[in-house]
This record gives sequence, C-alpha cells and structure tokens, in this order.
Amino acid sequence: MRRLISHLRDELTTMAWGTTVNAVLASPLVPRPVRAAALRALGVQTATWNIGPHCFFGARRVTIGRGTFISVRCLFDAFDHITIGRRVAVAMDVRFVTSAHEAGDARRRAGALTGAPIAIGDGCWIGAGATILPGVTVGPGCVVAAGAVVTADCAMNGLYAGVPARRVRDLPVSGEDSGR
Repeated sequence: MRRLISHLRDELTTMAWGTTVNAVLASPLVPRPVRAAALRALGVQTATWNIGPHCFFGARRVTIGRGTFISVRCLFDAFDHITIGRRVAVAMDVRFVTSAHEAGDARRRAGALTGAPIAIGDGCWIGAGATILPGVTVGPGCVVAAGAVVTADCAMNGLYAGVPARRVRDLPVSGEDSGR
C-alpha cells in the first residue's frame, strides 16, 4: 500500500510539474523573463530569458546557455539530458528528441524505450522545423537547415541540411570562439 501511495504521489508531482511548465508557463501571456525565472525555479537550467511561448519540456534535464534564443513551439522531450550552448538561435518548431525505441519483433516493432543526450555547441543556428535525434552532438558554429533531421554528429562550422542531414559546406570561421 505504501508503494502505491508513493507511486501516486510521484505521478501527481510529475503531472503538476508538467501542467505548470507546459500549460501555464507556455502561455503567450507569460512574459519571457517571468517564464525563464519560473523554469529555473522548477529545475530547468537556463541562463537566458529568451524562451518563446508554447515550448514543451518533458523533464528538467535541459540546460540552455547565456544569450541563446528559443523561438516558439519547440519540443524538449528530455528523456535524457539536452545541453544547448551560448549564443544559439533555435527557430520555431525545432524538436530535440532524446528518446527512441529498440527494434522489437514482428508483434511489436517499438521495443524497449532508450535514450541518449543531445548537445548543441556555442553559436549554432538550428533552422525552423529541424529535428535533432538522440545521441547527437552539433559542433560549435554549425547551421542546421530548416526541416533537417540530424541523425549523426555535426563537425564544427558546417552547414547541415537534408533528411538525414549531411554536411553541405564549410562555414567561415571568425571571432574569438573560432576553435583555433
């Protein structure tokens, strides 16, 4: 009985957190600085105040660097940790998906739930509607084109586009964080 009560308490806590973060704080009526402060108070590690409305946070396992801009309707499933560096621009409808399933047998192809972290380097630009899949690291200074599906790591200072995303070209390197 104690185990059941403990499980129910955990479920209610999770529901309350999700409702607060993904309904109340996601409202466009909540000013961005208030949203960021409340997210920090609820365990999301954000050093920026610039997080747009209608973003979904599946859990607290999200770190967002200083000077980063998160547009509207972004999804952070956060089954595993998501780290976004400094001065990153994330366009609308970007999905950070850290969860997946192992391939099951013919009776049920979606097998056991798995996860892997995502890391986005400093200075990146993630285009509208892009999807970053589990285990991916996007190196500093990259651009991920709109609609791209990133399934593998991206080396620094490259433009990645397509499904699956491929390096299309090298980008110029300049500034103090150039990696030289």
